[in-house]
Amino acid sequence: SKLASYIENNRHLRNLDLQWLQAGSLLGITPLLEVLAGNRRLRSVNLSWNILNRTASLSAEEILSQQDWAADQLVSLVKYNKKLMHLDLSNTGLTTLMFNKFVAVWNKVMSLVSCHFSGNPFVLEIEDY
Repeated sequence: SKLASYIENNRHLRNLDLQWLQAGSLLGITPLLEVLAGNRRLRSVNLSWNILNRTASLSAEEILSQQDWAADQLVSLVKYNKKLMHLDLSNTGLTTLMFNKFVAVWNKVMSLVSCHFSGNPFVLEIEDY
């Protein structure tokens, strides 16, 4: 997409607010997640109110595979971008499996100051963290 290409090629972009992008489904936001996973310059990313788990007309196995892939992209964004300070994933439909994969890298992330997860359907087991 043109937006993904712009983000990938803009060397000066530091803050990215894509809330309410309404790509329609995980498949619609796929190019952006791929670009964000490889970005090492952004300091703030807001993906709130974008669906990261809706995958129309796929089997249950394919849906889990797509959700796993999306979680991997978020993990790459946080784990390898040493400048990222703020991440908003509110109301993105993060599942428990996606959330658990994401938080598994938190102890390796020193730059992240704030992360927002409100309005997501995952179940948080406090004892696990």
